[in-house]
Amino acid sequence: MTPQAEKLLAEATELELTTTGRASGEPRTVELWFAYAGGDLFFLTGDTHWRRNLEAHPNAEVRLQGRRFPVRWEPAAGDPASKARVLHLFRAKYGDAVVRQWYEGREHTVVALRALP
Repeated sequence: MTPQAEKLLAEATELELTTTGRASGEPRTVELWFAYAGGDLFFLTGDTHWRRNLEAHPNAEVRLQGRRFPVRWEPAAGDPASKARVLHLFRAKYGDAVVRQWYEGREHTVVALRALP
């Protein structure tokens, strides 16, 4: 990944994630907040359609500011230590008040997507 792409992923506040529908096979797009670190995009989510789509079809695409990046779901990132790390990344990016309002005290699963070359 180029340094410009790394910078874009690190600084953007939201992106569009396009998954493949687990039943329909059709593209499904959602806008999401995320954190980026070390080649991985991290999301905190409940039991959502887009997460279940990734479980069925782990390859997806993210789009931000006119650029597209292929990604792949990394299921091993959902452990509790990972959740604490992702909360820290979200807090650094979006602020403590946002994290408290939207993420703390709620059931969330970490979804990690590896940016592909």
